[in-house]
Amino acid sequence: MNQKQAIEAVQHLLQARAFEAERLEKIADALRPWTATTALRHVEVKGQHLESHPLAGLARKSQTNMLPLVLDVYSQSMKVDNYFAGDGQTVAPAWEWWQRNGMDARQTGIIRAAMRDGVAYTTVLPAMTPGSEVVDRAPAAFIRGRSARQMTALYGEPLEWDPRAGGPVDDDWPIMALEVRGPMIRLYDEDKVHFVGTKAQPQTTLGWRDPTYMLVNNFEYIEGRSHGVGVCPVVRFRDRMLLDEEDETWGIIEPLIQIQERLDETTWEMLVAQYFTAFVQRYVVGWVPKSEEEALRQAASDTWFFGSKDVKVDQFAAADLKGYLEARSAAIRDLASIGQVPPAEPRCRRHLEHLRSHPRRSGGRQGPQVQRDRNLAR
Repeated sequence: MNQKQAIEAVQHLLQARAFEAERLEKIADALRPWTATTALRHVEVKGQHLESHPLAGLARKSQTNMLPLVLDVYSQSMKVDNYFAGDGQTVAPAWEWWQRNGMDARQTGIIRAAMRDGVAYTTVLPAMTPGSEVVDRAPAAFIRGRSARQMTALYGEPLEWDPRAGGPVDDDWPIMALEVRGPMIRLYDEDKVHFVGTKAQPQTTLGWRDPTYMLVNNFEYIEGRSHGVGVCPVVRFRDRMLLDEEDETWGIIEPLIQIQERLDETTWEMLVAQYFTAFVQRYVVGWVPKSEEEALRQAASDTWFFGSKDVKVDQFAAADLKGYLEARSAAIRDLASIGQVPPAEPRCRRHLEHLRSHPRRSGGRQGPQVQRDRNLAR
């Protein structure tokens, strides 16, 4: 890929990335704690988003976010502990570089991102050795995780050819991948890592839809470094494996966002009802004070006296929160059911372990793929 082709590929992937970012930002926003400034927007109080609004603090307290808990249940149950050779007894040599790169700890971020967004990536590149040429150094690998918010990858048809033999690239590795970090862009292909700079960039990823930023003059090709892996050195982690025609990326959070919004809205309405009926309001029927002084005297008195038996004194009933509590409990049950996170009762633990095994099997395939990339990174 020459410089012109690299910049054209960057432009193409940035447009795809802009549309992908809308979904990813929605997921990230659903997991963030609310602030007093943003809380009113979440509970849909129209036209009111100021921190000074009297109900802003109440709106912030109404967030009852179960989504991080659902994400923890799945991500905490997945971990690569070891990588054995073909005999099943000895540890494969490639495992050394998994540990040297700190992947025992770093893998938790990759797994969590894959569960959250539906997909995450790792880059596997030859590690640099100061003062040594590539041909002279011992094989070494540099492995780092990338979330879908940082990287976009383009995959081809699922053809089972060995790419090192000159055939088409199969679907284990992408045709190319784009990594964006501020004004710096990295484009990965089967031969090189292309470094491209941008002179102007939008404030958010969605801004790449603006044709102004897509002009050729906005991009500057810096350099291309050969990696020698033989394939695009990017490994994709997914939360589940689907058939090709059903290969839609969802993750475990996106299907639960609407139920979470219903739970937050119900909690908000319950807190508002509780707030405005917290102080008992009394009323008097059949009596009108003769003067302002008499009204003040009665208001300040602990005991009220009336001369007529027709005067009725009563108080407004407090709001009944039972309906809100039932609706809130129903939303939690729906979220637990659809999110496949049953209560941690003894009879449910076996079912929960079975549900956790789905992402384990989907993500477990990428561990050996990373190790294969490490073997190619020479």
